[in-house]
Amino acid sequence: MADNLTLKIDTKDLEKLLKRFPSFESIIFEEINAAMHGGLAIFQEQIQGRTPVGVSGDLRKSIMPVVRGTPQNLQGELVTSLVYGEPVERGREPGKWPPIDAIELWVQRKLGIGPDESRSVAFLIARKIGTVGTQGAFMFEKGFEAGKSAVEKLWALAPEKAARRIEAELNK
Repeated sequence: MADNLTLKIDTKDLEKLLKRFPSFESIIFEEINAAMHGGLAIFQEQIQGRTPVGVSGDLRKSIMPVVRGTPQNLQGELVTSLVYGEPVERGREPGKWPPIDAIELWVQRKLGIGPDESRSVAFLIARKIGTVGTQGAFMFEKGFEAGKSAVEKLWALAPEKAARRIEAELNK
């Protein structure tokens, strides 16, 4: 969604553990995976809490984590499959009309206007948005900033957690 929101994690301590204890690779990878999913959950909560609900709450519900790559090069992001996610995040510049069909549904549900009049009301709203634009909610940007320090702390604990688990295995 917001391309410039990137958090790079220093995994040198995890890499050192992996070199020193290659037979415990699965433990280290489990901790990397847990930190990735835990960090994404923190960001997801922060972003969803800042996402406008609208009529259905579909945008809020559509924000999901995606994890790809290998444990050595794991990448995660939060995405929405809904086309209106971008205009809600960044706003809409004047000059381009939004789709009338989506606004018509909003008019029916939110304003309680029946199908006979909803199309003309949606047209007027779309025209107004096309003329003045809309402001963005910046839920991804604000949620990222709000969750960043907690995610960094979570990742900082990953090497220690892996080391404790390795130590416990060695002491069996």
